Amino acid sequence: MRITGIVITVLAICSILFLNQPDFGKLPEGERLERIKKSSNYTNGQFYNLSETPIFTSDRSEISSWIDFLLTEMI
Repeated sequence: MRITGIVITVLAICSILFLNQPDFGKLPEGERLERIKKSSNYTNGQFYNLSETPIFTSDRSEISSWIDFLLTEMI
């Protein structure tokens, strides 16, 4: 049990440090922004995917999806 707690703590700290990097989730700028603007998917100041990409592909709720995911992955 003690080792599990240590592993979870280390993973949590690493995740927090990674997600708090200044470039994570940063809006595009410079050369990358210019490449995006030249794309055929860039219209009216926004980038549009050619195909719809839904977050959930079923009619289940987010909570039931998480519960199902966690239970099947832990077994």
